[in-house]
Amino acid sequence: WREYYASGGIHWIIPVADDEKHGLGKEYYETGELKSEGRFNRDKPEGIFKYYERDGGLSFEECYEGGQLSQRREYYPSGRQSSEQYFFADKEGTAGRCFERYAVEAKGQ
Repeated sequence: WREYYASGGIHWIIPVADDEKHGLGKEYYETGELKSEGRFNRDKPEGIFKYYERDGGLSFEECYEGGQLSQRREYYPSGRQSSEQYFFADKEGTAGRCFERYAVEAKGQ
């Protein structure tokens, strides 16, 4: 699946399987720089999504579990982490290790 800006530049590229977003999706600024990237699993975000500034610096990351936002980390222009937020879909708050889990999975690939 591809979506374009009115200027003709690519806005989104997302693989589709069985009419659902599935795989690594990438979003671009109109000028062509990577804006964001993350994986979809059966039309839902899953794992770590990264969002970039136009200069390529990491702006923030979001971690999704089962299509639900679990954690968000924001960064200073220097690359140092500025904040971290947790979003709990369950009352026990078991989603707090989303980044750690997906980072380990990514190393195994």
